[in-house]
Amino acid sequence: MSLSHLGELKRFLQSLGVHPKKSLSQNFLINEVVIQQFLDAANISPDDHILEIGPGPGGVTEQILNKTENLTTVELDHVFATSLQQRFTTVKTFETNALEFDYTHLHSPTKVISSLPYGVAADIIKKLVRLYPQITTITIIIQKEMADTICANPNSKIYGPLTLECQLFADVKYLFTIPANCFYPEPKIQSAAIQLTTKPAMYDERILPFIYEAFRHRRKMVRKFFGSIEGIPENARAENLTLDQFAKAWLSKHNHKDKS
Repeated sequence: MSLSHLGELKRFLQSLGVHPKKSLSQNFLINEVVIQQFLDAANISPDDHILEIGPGPGGVTEQILNKTENLTTVELDHVFATSLQQRFTTVKTFETNALEFDYTHLHSPTKVISSLPYGVAADIIKKLVRLYPQITTITIIIQKEMADTICANPNSKIYGPLTLECQLFADVKYLFTIPANCFYPEPKIQSAAIQLTTKPAMYDERILPFIYEAFRHRRKMVRKFFGSIEGIPENARAENLTLDQFAKAWLSKHNHKDKS
């Protein structure tokens, strides 16, 4: 059985008596070429330990198991979690929300592979990037708009606080775009695969509220918040600053407060 084929997937879902749940963002990848391209990007070796978040019926799961037996899955849907436990007896399956899962139980290091539920993707990513060195790489499929934001560069309208939060904890790479017809049911938006390679935080995490506040007023010149700082143009706005420049501004303001 290959659940990457639409006919077999539909028959399998019918055998379970379920339909994809829109409330859980259940859109299942059904393109064999895309699945292999996705898993090739994850660079899985037989010794690797993998965490798959939201495996659903298990179409990608069965392909991961062709590469390594060291697999843990986290699935919120009771029917799918039960099915995974019955079909893949060597896989550790946890029936829980990925935001509530205790990641400390995982082997270190672990690679994450997931087609993330779009509604909670940002929150899950923010959690995962902070788990270095336990989590080493995060190879995920998310909505293209979010992928573009995470991988954006300064001086772009889509560059924002999520970009900088991810890049504070990880090196990010845009992999490829995935058309809607590669999923069942077809989402109304395009998707994309990206990879985040975690690393020690480049700067103090306390910089983040500072960054988010600056982007709440993204049309204003940042000197109105930071004052004049050497190396930062007087007319710069939040979308113009690199992470290094934000860190410089934060340290300048932080040190000024300490002295006052």
